[in-house]
Amino acid sequence: MGNETDLISLLEFKSKMAADPYGILSSWNDSVNFCKWHGITCSSKHHRVASLKVQGMSLSGTISPYTGNLTFLSGENSCRARLFKEACYTFPQFKQPHWKDPTFCWKNLSSLQRFSVASNHMEGNIPNEMGRITSLTLLAMGDNNLVGSIPSTLYNISSIAMLSVTQNQLQGKLPANIGLTLPNLQIFEIGMNQFHGSVPVSWTNASVQLEIFDVYANSFTGQVPIDRGNLNGLQLLNLGNNFLGNNSSQDLAFITSLSNCTNLRGLSLSDNNFGGVLPSTIVNMSTLMSITLGRNQISGRIPAYIGILSICMD
Repeated sequence: MGNETDLISLLEFKSKMAADPYGILSSWNDSVNFCKWHGITCSSKHHRVASLKVQGMSLSGTISPYTGNLTFLSGENSCRARLFKEACYTFPQFKQPHWKDPTFCWKNLSSLQRFSVASNHMEGNIPNEMGRITSLTLLAMGDNNLVGSIPSTLYNISSIAMLSVTQNQLQGKLPANIGLTLPNLQIFEIGMNQFHGSVPVSWTNASVQLEIFDVYANSFTGQVPIDRGNLNGLQLLNLGNNFLGNNSSQDLAFITSLSNCTNLRGLSLSDNNFGGVLPSTIVNMSTLMSITLGRNQISGRIPAYIGILSICMD
């Protein structure tokens, strides 16, 4: 009975795809067991769907609520290396189910740990009900056509280590306490969207494991927080292409607070409104390999000992 449920759910998934340019789903038919379909991995014991991998396949359409009936789905068997030792890909958002309880299919995914549909053509809002998946460690939905805001419930999933929604049409402000509610955060990528407001002070209190903080190409304004925090693991800080800074002498004061980031490799501050002089403390950031400062209002002299850094400077 469970196998039949999985079969129906997968066929419903296929029926909701408006475009399959690479013919990925052509093998999804009754002529072969669904465990042998492209992108499907089944559990060896129960022969139920354990992984549904559609990342990068250029599928477009909506996802059937029947997909929520794939109750053995865990995302453990379709892994790819990135900054994480493993980053497994499953599938994206649901439209509201036909059942009376609109959160039914998300309840069935309460054990899901990794959820990604990066590089597809997904549309619409990120469902609020995703906040019910409290075991999530990886959430990757970049390079799609998602709109609206990130549900506040997602910012409260303390297990999240990677949150990546780059290159969509998402908007809104970041919660003031984001650095406190995501204590295990390692990768935070929201570049190329329409987020606005200030960069929360609490981001500097994020996990010591934080490696990437990327808010490139949004509409953030104001000063960058100078709280030193505990960012020893930070490798990339990308604040480029926003409206940060007030063309004032204190705009770059936060650079001094980054001197304790002993693993920082990249610092991007270009295309903002930073003024003032470049702090001499930048020469203490010996691990930097790239720093971009172009198209700001920075004045004064280049620090005398900048040559001791092995960096590419723009």
